[in-house]
Amino acid sequence: MEYHPTGEKPSPEHLRNCCNILNELGKAYLSQHKPIKAREYLEKAGKIAKQFPDYSLEIEVINQLGKSYQQQRKFESANSYHQQALDIAKKQKNRRAVVNSLFYLGNVSLDMRQFQQARDYYQQALEIEIEFGDRYASASTYHQLGRVAEELREYDQAWDYYQQALEIYIEFGDRYWSASTYHQLGIVAQRLREYDQARDYYQQALEIFIEFGDRYSSANTYHNLGYLAQELREYDQARDYYQQALEIYIEFGNRYSSANTYHNLGMVAQELREYDQARDYYQQALEIFIEFGDRYECAGTYHNLGMVAQELREYDQARDYYQQALEIKIEFGDRYSQALTLYCLGTLAQAEENYAEARANLQTALQIYVEYQDEYWSKVVREILEGLPE
Repeated sequence: MEYHPTGEKPSPEHLRNCCNILNELGKAYLSQHKPIKAREYLEKAGKIAKQFPDYSLEIEVINQLGKSYQQQRKFESANSYHQQALDIAKKQKNRRAVVNSLFYLGNVSLDMRQFQQARDYYQQALEIEIEFGDRYASASTYHQLGRVAEELREYDQAWDYYQQALEIYIEFGDRYWSASTYHQLGIVAQRLREYDQARDYYQQALEIFIEFGDRYSSANTYHNLGYLAQELREYDQARDYYQQALEIYIEFGNRYSSANTYHNLGMVAQELREYDQARDYYQQALEIFIEFGDRYECAGTYHNLGMVAQELREYDQARDYYQQALEIKIEFGDRYSQALTLYCLGTLAQAEENYAEARANLQTALQIYVEYQDEYWSKVVREILEGLPE
């Protein structure tokens, strides 16, 4: 996929063709998750696009540049490009280009965990798609609205959105894109502890990815099948799925995504009481999250490093890790996740026979679990509270 222009002075039509070729080359590299190489072509395309009045092509190139920065998790740059594209689209009254730009801005907001902002962008895009009767395009927007609802633990809403997306993909015979929606339905089912249903959805997604030769996308599904097996205490199976996911991430140079798999391999090792191995995996995950500036994901790994330290009776170290995790969760407003760290700080204080601190942390955790109607964890915390000495 190389392009080498001649030294001749190009005609306007030749410029347009060159721009299209460069844009397509850039998109091809983005599909291979090679954003830096993609940007080489997209930046050239962007310069050419300014030389003739094809605003639709210029907007597309600018949005592709935004996607290249999003793949690198450089969200401010990504937002800047997508906003620039949106401004041009609005000025040109190009409603379809407005939809695309809003959709991409929603994707960046979702990655930044700005869920209400993401929902707003997607809702604006959906309104225009419905206005134009573009039922097929609305499928991807319903899918992304499902992801927002899922992140906000609005699982019934997420399920409805995913089902709407899936219905449209099936209606249009788009088997490939239905795979991602099957994958997300698997996540929702797993969150609701409907494990057989979750496995079925993941397997449907994986079957389609393999059918279409999309090895890269299959990695996420292998990862989630691993997490499902882990929840079912099928640790050998979980480790095997995680290793398959990790192999693909390494093959494609996707260092960022490998962090979550290292983290989960650490969880499996921890469950098997292989604490040195668990700590090593967690440290690899943490190193990558810090490298990519993903402070939010660091919280989960700090939390689990705290659990390992607590198991090894390294209580001061455990408390330090838990406090780092809690600080980040509070910073990002993730109230539900705070409960688990407060629970662990409570059990840590209990192990140190500091019952007043244990009770305070556990009561706060219980309050959050009740607020989120999590009956399982509410019961667990109540039982511990009832057993604490006065």
